[in-house]
Amino acid sequence: GSDPVISDCSITNNGDYAVSMHADNIRNITGTMTIAGNTNNAIEVLPGTVFNAAWLNHGVPYVIAGDITLDNADTLTLAPGVALRFDGDYLLQVNGILIADGTQSEHITFTTNQPSPHAGDWKAIIFNYSEAGNILDFCDITHGGSVTGAINILSSGNNLNISHSSVKEC
Repeated sequence: GSDPVISDCSITNNGDYAVSMHADNIRNITGTMTIAGNTNNAIEVLPGTVFNAAWLNHGVPYVIAGDITLDNADTLTLAPGVALRFDGDYLLQVNGILIADGTQSEHITFTTNQPSPHAGDWKAIIFNYSEAGNILDFCDITHGGSVTGAINILSSGNNLNISHSSVKEC
């Protein structure tokens, strides 16, 4: 029930993750962050539903620690350079709009958090009756696909634009 805001902080030399929050609260990590010297220099994303949100590039990965669902009619924007590292057989289910619009120099990464990566380490990005306007541009998707592939489009009405991206070892 909380709605914490973390902005312009230095989080250094601590145990475990620098930040650990439920999926929807990640939108409240803003500003310039310094995250270094922690046992896990990462932002742990606990399972849950994401409503309108932007996940910014804070120079450390987002470790996905459970299934994440993007709610109907809501948008999740991933900033260039963001890395989502799935820490198990989890998925990102998109019922709204996912905008993963990287750049040529700052790709957005969807991959495993396992120390010895293998195909199928995490489930998939599932576009489930989502809204039009989904974008995967300059994205690298690796080691997913434990279900039926790393990207699943479950509705013929989906409008998904994929460009300048790679899907490998899935």
